[in-house]
Amino acid sequence: MQNVLQCTIAVIKVASRCNLNCSYCYMYNMGDNTYRNQPKFIEQGTAEQIIERIAEHCEEHKVPDFMFVLHGGEPLLASKDWYRHFVNYARKVFEPLESVPSFALQTNGVLLDDEWCELFMELGIAIGISLDGTRKDHDHYRKDHAGRGSYEKVLQGIEVTKRVMGHASIIAVININSDPDETYHHLSNMGVSNIHLLLPDANYDKPPPQREGTAPEDAQDQYADWLIRMFDLWMEDPNEKKPGIRMFTQLLRMLWGARTTSDSLGTERNEVIVIETNGDYESLDSLKICGEGFTKADANVADTTLNEALNSELARMYHLSHENLCPQCAACDIHELCGGGNLPHRYHNNNGFDNPTVYCRTQARLITHIQNRWVNGMPAEFVEKSGIAKVQLEELIRGFAQFPPPGTGKAPMVPESNPI
Repeated sequence: MQNVLQCTIAVIKVASRCNLNCSYCYMYNMGDNTYRNQPKFIEQGTAEQIIERIAEHCEEHKVPDFMFVLHGGEPLLASKDWYRHFVNYARKVFEPLESVPSFALQTNGVLLDDEWCELFMELGIAIGISLDGTRKDHDHYRKDHAGRGSYEKVLQGIEVTKRVMGHASIIAVININSDPDETYHHLSNMGVSNIHLLLPDANYDKPPPQREGTAPEDAQDQYADWLIRMFDLWMEDPNEKKPGIRMFTQLLRMLWGARTTSDSLGTERNEVIVIETNGDYESLDSLKICGEGFTKADANVADTTLNEALNSELARMYHLSHENLCPQCAACDIHELCGGGNLPHRYHNNNGFDNPTVYCRTQARLITHIQNRWVNGMPAEFVEKSGIAKVQLEELIRGFAQFPPPGTGKAPMVPESNPI
């Protein structure tokens, strides 16, 4: 494949502070404190430079559609005037180009009200809201700085969003101590249009949370059991207005032969760049879980083009993460669906990213379950013609045993510094 990288999505850190203190947050609570050196809010001048750099990149690479994802911290801590200026300036700069800009925003939902939703309608900004399930499960992790749960305020924000904007989408980080039946019915009954389930950010140095009272080595099967149950509930839900669940719809689309872009699945490139409140480029914000300053590349929109930023070692590694797999992933029968998993989840301090995802068994069990259930539901003639067959999970996992354990083998794939 051509090795010239391009970008189609920019995650803009509108604010580098948050009004919540979620215990699993990769920005503030997983060992990287560089946010303390960032401006609390992005200045309009910096935002304009970002837009100009991106427009320059889109024109050079003939990018047809570009998405600005407004993020944080909590982006609603910024002013409404900032958003008006940002969107209007972006549309002005892009007007003579063939590229079409679009806008999305991710919020914890606490500050959402009629005025915010009306502004997003006016500016054409799609929003996603973070909600982790039932009140008990959500409030276990997503607390404010005084230790109070945020569920009630988020719920109010979702209701306002549905009323003003006509629909709402949520992102939910999986709480392995939650009941998948309760979680599915709670979320699906809220009347949201889409649910984006996320595995907790983790790697071999910071293992995933396991169910209370169980051993760490049991965690992968616990997540697999949870996701498989959630998938079955979703598939068997007769409600025509049931929400889409992104992880599941992506896997089903890939089984039908479609291409899909995802950090955690598939073979497509990750055409994303992150830009901090001071204008610094970062390859992927959740890579902060790998260590203090890990994502810093000493590159800023003031003096570095987007092309140059994409050529840092870490940025290239992220963008090509579904192509550059460790030997175990490359030999795996389902690697075209799994894609080796999310890059931050592959990290081990001993050998960098030259490992399968820490959720390898989880993803293997989920994908084989979905594929085998899909095959069972298709006419035999179609299955034979498509060439898709059932996958034997036991054989797949036995094949993993021929490879060395994660954290052994090659030297680290990322140097101590990450220069452009």
